[in-house]
Amino acid sequence: MSQNGDVEELIQLASDIDDMTPEYLAATAELLRAKGALDVVLLPAMMKRGRPGVRIEMLTRPADSELLEELLLSQTTTIGVRRTTVMRRALPRETRTVDVLGHAIAVKVVRLPDGTMRSKPEFADVQRVAEQTGRPLRDIFQLAADQAERPQ
Repeated sequence: MSQNGDVEELIQLASDIDDMTPEYLAATAELLRAKGALDVVLLPAMMKRGRPGVRIEMLTRPADSELLEELLLSQTTTIGVRRTTVMRRALPRETRTVDVLGHAIAVKVVRLPDGTMRSKPEFADVQRVAEQTGRPLRDIFQLAADQAERPQ
């Protein structure tokens, strides 16, 4: 992958739903992620006759799109799926594990187009270490981010 990130062709699948409860929509989003969706978002939508609804949108690789489309149709109440080919630029990234005060924290590290790095420690790990050490969340976050951005 280039330093600026590679552009790849993906499929965006979308459906509008106005007759499912939030719990079932959230569970469906998690299932779609587990089955290979690269990204899943639930967006508020105004449906016909002013009814509130939700738009499920996901990004998928072309090879996974058929399975994910079938899951969207079978796991939700939708009766249709919109399919669009999109181009996505993604920055080079990796997940590193760093040691903070004797505890492992996963950190996502991306390289920006100018060559600098940006890191984001996984919140669940930061929260766990903060609870175990009695230190504030922001301290644990900063310690992990600083360590992840050091040269390897």
